Amino acid sequence: MKGNKMKNWKTTMTGLIGAISVALIPVISGQGFQTEAIITAAVLAILGVLARDFDNGNIKY
Repeated sequence: MKGNKMKNWKTTMTGLIGAISVALIPVISGQGFQTEAIITAAVLAILGVLARDFDNGNIKY
């Protein structure tokens, strides 16, 4: 891959923001860190990294 540029930065950023939000909601509401929220946040972050925008994918419709 030439240049190795990250073409799907929008989905990566969306996943990261979603992950941070999901992890911090219990903390903000006074419940502290919760394992379930941290696992959900990690899954969201991974999906954000792996997901591709429609115009950057190789799928032809």
